[in-house]
Amino acid sequence: MPEKINNKPLIVEVNKKVHSLHQRLDTMSKDIELIKQHVIETNYKIPERKKGWFYDTWDSPQDLPKEDWAKLK
Repeated sequence: MPEKINNKPLIVEVNKKVHSLHQRLDTMSKDIELIKQHVIETNYKIPERKKGWFYDTWDSPQDLPKEDWAKLK
């Protein structure tokens, strides 16, 4: 009769590693969202280049409308 193999320690170790991976992915997704917000905010702060009669000028950003974060995902 074959002996019964105890897989419980192996399953516990795999569960720990999967949980660790989930935690790292959650941290990375939060960091990516923060970077995305910074990039979008910086984009709104940079003035737009406009063609002028004698030389090119920078358009001053006065009260630029900000998009809703949910729409930009």
